[in-house]
Amino acid sequence: MSSNAFQALKVRQDRVSNGASLHTLVVQITGYSIDQWPHYAIGHPLLDNGEPDETRTVRVFLREDKDAGKREYARTEIADFANPRHKAATEAGGIIMFASAVETDTDGEFSARWADSVSHYVDEAACRAGYATVFFRTDGDRPYFSLEFYKPEAAILVDSVRAIEQALPDMLHPSSPSTGMAALIRLVSKEGDTVAVRAGSAWHKDESSGFSTVAPGLDSATKFYDKEDWKLIKQVFESGEVAMAEIIPGMRVNAIGATLKGLLKKPQRLEAMNTVYRDEEGHAVFTKTWFSARFHESGDPFLTALQRAASDSPRYRAANIPTANFDPSPEHALAPRNGAEQGVTHTNKEAGDSPAPHTESPRRSPQSQSQSRDPAASAPVAAEEPTRTRPPRAPHLKHPVHGAPAAQPTPAPPPPNALTDVEPQLPPGMDDVLELGDEDMKALEAFSMKL
Repeated sequence: MSSNAFQALKVRQDRVSNGASLHTLVVQITGYSIDQWPHYAIGHPLLDNGEPDETRTVRVFLREDKDAGKREYARTEIADFANPRHKAATEAGGIIMFASAVETDTDGEFSARWADSVSHYVDEAACRAGYATVFFRTDGDRPYFSLEFYKPEAAILVDSVRAIEQALPDMLHPSSPSTGMAALIRLVSKEGDTVAVRAGSAWHKDESSGFSTVAPGLDSATKFYDKEDWKLIKQVFESGEVAMAEIIPGMRVNAIGATLKGLLKKPQRLEAMNTVYRDEEGHAVFTKTWFSARFHESGDPFLTALQRAASDSPRYRAANIPTANFDPSPEHALAPRNGAEQGVTHTNKEAGDSPAPHTESPRRSPQSQSQSRDPAASAPVAAEEPTRTRPPRAPHLKHPVHGAPAAQPTPAPPPPNALTDVEPQLPPGMDDVLELGDEDMKALEAFSMKL
């Protein structure tokens, strides 16, 4: 006969098979409860801007791993994150990203299919949500994968051409030497039509070194003002057709090194992202996405993990991204498209990054992970300090990640490969950590052709 605890756990998991929407839950850890099964990670869920919601406390356990028998290594379990000697150890203040999470009948309790530590300790990485798309391209024999996202909560209303000219230079001013900034200028007509035009960073190339850096915001804005799109924006304002206008700030974050190589070695991940972040015609679309980034010593962020916010997250073209100022109608949303799995998570050790990457532990059964104890004795335990040497922290790590370059948002979205205005060279120290073999390049070329 099954125990009461076993039956209770089974009931909770039944919710997943009954069609519940699966979400990405990102939690800043405060402690663990591992005295009895199931084990819990406990903490505050992150808000979209990356700040913890300290008014809420959640408890998350991992559902039965039905694919355990197919894996060479077992997934990382809650007890592993709580173990200071494990490579996945995540102390209080660190961040764990839970995939395919669903709330149970108990308030504040969630079950999840998978978990990954995206920040083992406070400020190792920045994590936030935004409306994002992805780009994968080659330049000669080098691959480039980037995520471009926009921050709806930071959108500002503008009522004139002058207002745009005053705001755009600040939005395009880089936070680090090689961080491409972007801004969507959205216009809504009195008839309800929407159009969005992307303004992006200009780049200055050092001829002696071959590397490029992002131009100051004013230089980038000035270059944008020379484009035909800007002339048309001014004409639309002059015509009196504009009912509402706003600017949505964003940026582009690149994957480098082991993260990029890991993506290439799992073509199914690229296929899943191609399904989620492209429409049926192959144009880039945006959906709410959680992602994390660590920082190079130059201050430039690099992508370490991403997962879409939910299995049924609506997808939008750039002109219809929701903000506090603009609530798209249902017909603006594109139908959700599921990839191979809900979310794509990939966290890796990068150059200059001393904490060890996620590594799976030997497979263990739930019975071997815990012993039955009185629930009253199952008090949360504080996350212990893992033993590791920490790299210097960039001074702005506590601020939400700024982001990544976006799809060229225009009335008719262009093909995804049309956006290639970002100089491909990376600064010294960021481009020497990737070595790709012939098979890796074949996988990339196959994916690029589909884009």
